[in-house]
Amino acid sequence: MLSTGDVQGCLRKLEALLRVIKYPGYVDYDGLSKGDPSAFLPIVSFTLTSFSPLFVEELMAAGLELTGKTDLRFTDALYKALRDIFHYKPILSKQQFLQWGFSQRKISVICDIINLVIQKHSQLKKVHSFSLAYSYLRMCLCVLNGHKLSQRFLESLRLLVSRKIFCYGEIDNDFQVQDADSRH
Repeated sequence: MLSTGDVQGCLRKLEALLRVIKYPGYVDYDGLSKGDPSAFLPIVSFTLTSFSPLFVEELMAAGLELTGKTDLRFTDALYKALRDIFHYKPILSKQQFLQWGFSQRKISVICDIINLVIQKHSQLKKVHSFSLAYSYLRMCLCVLNGHKLSQRFLESLRLLVSRKIFCYGEIDNDFQVQDADSRH
């Protein structure tokens, strides 16, 4: 049997993560410490369906719907998302997760889920920001192509954009920069 101090330490860790994701709901600490599934499910639901719109888009693209489900169906979809998106296998079975008890392990799993979603959100945000910056840069280059600029400047700019895009594996071959002298 685990000591109460271990559960309290896990609850403090969870509390800190809930602040990071700005969890707006009521937290039933008594239910969490007893392993009540109804105390855990709202936290997991918020983490997966509300914290990161970018992550929700990824879930939808993967065909995973987590809203409007019974606890059992939600848990099935949750475990599928953990397996398919994060390659993570929780230390509890679905059945154990939906039973009373296993409080420290459940809290540990919830902390892992929150950390995984935070990491995925950061990755998706970087790619999204890069995509927006790239679109803006392309628009600027289109405008610049209408002005007389040195070939060297335009090629340097094109090389910079190409290198960044290669890092993300998204080079598009129609991206061309021309100097003013080569256009007629």
